[in-house]
Amino acid sequence: MDSVCAAFPILPGKSEAARAFLRELAGPRSEENAASDRRVGITKEAWFFQNLPTGDLLIGYAEGEDLARSLGQIAASQEPSDRWFKDRMLDLTGVDLNQMEGAPSERLYQYEA
Repeated sequence: MDSVCAAFPILPGKSEAARAFLRELAGPRSEENAASDRRVGITKEAWFFQNLPTGDLLIGYAEGEDLARSLGQIAASQEPSDRWFKDRMLDLTGVDLNQMEGAPSERLYQYEA
């Protein structure tokens, strides 16, 4: 099982819009997001909002069997729900998930009981 965590700096003035995005993802768009996750093989997804003195972050966590493949499928997807997600991330963070390939972070430490 792969897992990945990625931090996305929120653009200045977009923090409340980022919170609204996550509320929409967890609320009215939760079923279509779950369908997208199932389609690409993501078995767990979580999003966090982090306030830091240097600026706010959106932090995403995902698990699946082959996340490099899953992320590549999302990047290539033209499904309306995936396009909505990628468009919102671009607007809020400036990160174009259409261009993301492979795992976006390097694990340096892990503990499991």
